[in-house]
Amino acid sequence: MAAGISKNIMVAVITLALALMTLGQSSQAGVLGDLAADLENDLLRVLPRASDQGVFRSTPLSQKVVAITIDDGPDPRFTPKVLDLLKRERIKATFFLVGKNVTQYPELAKREAREGHVLGNHTWDHPVLPQENEAEVLEQLEKCRSAIRNTTGQDTHLFRPPKGLWNGQVFDAAKRLGYKIILWSETLEHQSAVTPESMAKRVVSLVRPGDIMLCHDGRLDRTKSVAALPLVITQLKAEGYRFVTVPELLAMAELAKSQGHPR
Repeated sequence: MAAGISKNIMVAVITLALALMTLGQSSQAGVLGDLAADLENDLLRVLPRASDQGVFRSTPLSQKVVAITIDDGPDPRFTPKVLDLLKRERIKATFFLVGKNVTQYPELAKREAREGHVLGNHTWDHPVLPQENEAEVLEQLEKCRSAIRNTTGQDTHLFRPPKGLWNGQVFDAAKRLGYKIILWSETLEHQSAVTPESMAKRVVSLVRPGDIMLCHDGRLDRTKSVAALPLVITQLKAEGYRFVTVPELLAMAELAKSQGHPR
């Protein structure tokens, strides 16, 4: 049965990847990209919630913790507002940065590091990695890592492939460079949620202890995301959740495992 499920998942992933390959040629690229992301997010609901050889979607725990991750920045339109919110709420998040944006907006990347957030690699310029050859994948990762390190002084061993798309070649490249691939359990943005309030309600209903939540602060118009995030934080705090970084989440899972405690 597990094999059958895995086969169905693989077919769905391949279908999604093929759909994404046409985005650059379509005048509806933005719309199709959102639809593809929605399909991918729905697919992740049936994928394993634990790690799979260095690929993490969540780390189920008994403690009510969740990691907020934020992709595609830094972006002067949205990143400062997100950072202001996190500072006000005393929350540390994990930002997956696009290297090109780091070099364009270095002060924002420096602020993220200075305020105690964890920085992760989201490639140099956000390509569809399964379309790239091995040398191109390695270059995407290395250029982004260099941009982050040279700008902020912070190195990273966390990698999130754009749109969550990866294959064996991408996995091997990440492993070769010492990366863990970090995916997600829920995403704040979804086609079925069209207002900040519905976005927050939807993601809060899905969150489970040890989950990794995906948000965005760049590339597209993230106005609704920025408005929804404080609602999510308020509601999850009311339910007794606290917020941790991805490294903290992984460390908690490892500690629970080493002590033989149920996660």
